[in-house]
Amino acid sequence: MERHLGGLERQFHHQNLVGSTNICAVLRLRGSCDRARWQEATRRLGDVFPLLRASIVADPFLRFSLAYAPAFLPFHVEKMQGDEHWRRLLEKEMQRRYAVGDGLACVHVLESERGCDVLLSLSHALADGLSSSYLCRALLLLYRGDSLPVAPPSLPMEQRFPAKFRGFRGWWRAFCFIFKLGKMGPALQVGSAAWTQQTLSHGFVFHHAQELNALARQHGSNLFGAFCALALQTIYELYGNGEIQNVSLNTPVSLRAGVGAGPEEVGLFIAGHMALYQLHPDMDVWTLARQCHDTLRAGVEEGRPYLLALLARGARQPKAPMDSTYASQHRPTVSISNLGRIENFPEIEGAQVYEHHALSAQGVKDPFALVLITYQGRLYVDLQTSLEKMGPDAGPRILQRLEEKMLELVGATADKVRILRAYSKTAEAWS
Repeated sequence: MERHLGGLERQFHHQNLVGSTNICAVLRLRGSCDRARWQEATRRLGDVFPLLRASIVADPFLRFSLAYAPAFLPFHVEKMQGDEHWRRLLEKEMQRRYAVGDGLACVHVLESERGCDVLLSLSHALADGLSSSYLCRALLLLYRGDSLPVAPPSLPMEQRFPAKFRGFRGWWRAFCFIFKLGKMGPALQVGSAAWTQQTLSHGFVFHHAQELNALARQHGSNLFGAFCALALQTIYELYGNGEIQNVSLNTPVSLRAGVGAGPEEVGLFIAGHMALYQLHPDMDVWTLARQCHDTLRAGVEEGRPYLLALLARGARQPKAPMDSTYASQHRPTVSISNLGRIENFPEIEGAQVYEHHALSAQGVKDPFALVLITYQGRLYVDLQTSLEKMGPDAGPRILQRLEEKMLELVGATADKVRILRAYSKTAEAWS
């Protein structure tokens, strides 16, 4: 299998030559785990999805090539050293360099008496967040002995855009879109202008996702709109000057439906949606949440993610991004990826998935990146901060303020919900 990298695939690959744009999915399981079965499942995963074993080479154009593929996907096992071991390993995986002959994926299993943590690491030039979650599902199916068909190699998403975003029409729309971006103006800048090379991982689990979603819908938004509003307010309060300020929000959007890619197709099918929001000290959170919801929805319908994908094409030849000492006022402020609600993972013998995370390191210019997953009624909030831009303490500070604001928002209803749930369980026990 040989094919040239698409535009966004090249961009992620070039950024990875400087910093890290890898992606990592995490399954946390309770119960008994069989090391030999995990290793066999990893081997079969590389057979079912050959692109995972490919290398990125150049002749001189960058391409995926199976000519240098390893016989098996790399597989590592070690004893778990504490409950946060997976995060420490994750930080290393975010900085992994996938050399020619290594493949573009790797599986780690951390074993303990209570179960195991499974980390699936991927080059972001190869896969997006939804791909990583699907591959985790496939890994579990292979672990329990199921058979899966070999996945055909995917085409670059740019070649599959709707007609109005291809050819001359697409570029004309893109050039017109550039002028809209230029009118956005400068935004609040967080952290230094240094490029991201190392990231630090932090996160929390929010147990009131259903309450927050219901509350948001009552105010004309949704769970993601409310979260975006709270994240923008958090950054404004921590890093703003207390006056009216513009804060930019970058939201990666899945283009799978638009290019005809199903959930089982591994590949990079995302593009960004950029927006600017004006915040002030008395900004109502629900007004901001509606703006986030409506702005994203209107931009997706207009096709802005397709246009950004056209504009964000990386060089066809190997080329590390050029660093610049110019401190642009148009660097992103906040980046939030939302993978949505993940269906329950398949059951395997003796163990059960109780947590799922999918994390990605931000681009070299981003100060931090948030990733959201809703699994089994809980919202998993994971944050990767740039060590170079933000220092070692920014992540916990941001998450603490954000979690406090989320709890405060549902606080009026959370106690009532807990009482109703307790009453419901008691009634079920009596019946």
